[in-house]
Amino acid sequence: MKRNLSCLVGLLALLAPLTYASQASAASQKVEDYQSCLDLVQKNPTEAAKQAAAWRKAAKTDGALVAATHCEGLALSAQGKHEKAAFLFFDLAEAMTGAPDAERAKVYAQAGDAWGLAGDHKQARRAFGYAIAREPDEAEYYIGRARQDALASDWKAVRSDASEALAREPFTIDALVLRSIANRKLGYPRASEVDINRAAETARHRLDVLLERGRVRADLGQVAAARVDWEDVVRYAKATGRADAPEAQEARKLLDTE
Repeated sequence: MKRNLSCLVGLLALLAPLTYASQASAASQKVEDYQSCLDLVQKNPTEAAKQAAAWRKAAKTDGALVAATHCEGLALSAQGKHEKAAFLFFDLAEAMTGAPDAERAKVYAQAGDAWGLAGDHKQARRAFGYAIAREPDEAEYYIGRARQDALASDWKAVRSDASEALAREPFTIDALVLRSIANRKLGYPRASEVDINRAAETARHRLDVLLERGRVRADLGQVAAARVDWEDVVRYAKATGRADAPEAQEARKLLDTE
């Protein structure tokens, strides 16, 4: 994997998670390049995984092997086979020894996301750790690991990773929300208040921001203000066609109990 990696820059620029709007069956097609593989993933991820696996086994260059393996991982993720996808992404990142650190970090992070979706938060955190080791100044990887820390209820780790992200990008909303939650869980609502108010300054209609600000206000004894935030969550969610969003469901529960 140390040679013929010049195609990686173009390939790995496409690593952002894809949204698969349709999984309707598609006519079988022979996958011969990365874009045709991605197109098939959108139409028929099961067939795409099959075609990508065949392409991977027949690959004669490192570039083709990387492209086929990555597309196969995306196809598996689109089918909900997140653990298998995670192993593919991680092994691919490990094999990309001749690629720039920035590109390897992206693939490690995708492995982390996939393991997180599979419920293996320990492996997910490990994968994000590899991404951070290669790109220590990228806030997004600390945020990714902080999300896994939160799912594992490791609130000190959440606070640490969110703080690392904010040291690099001070106004990142996701990191502010995560650190607010961590401090609230650790019993520091005043510290939470600082972060969540900063987040609300620029994301005043984000459901997760309003939900968290309401929780912080409730912990500070500001019940009336908390209820206003939760009512806004329900109202904004309905107005934007997201009435059943998890944040709206949680806000309704809180309104019934507070």
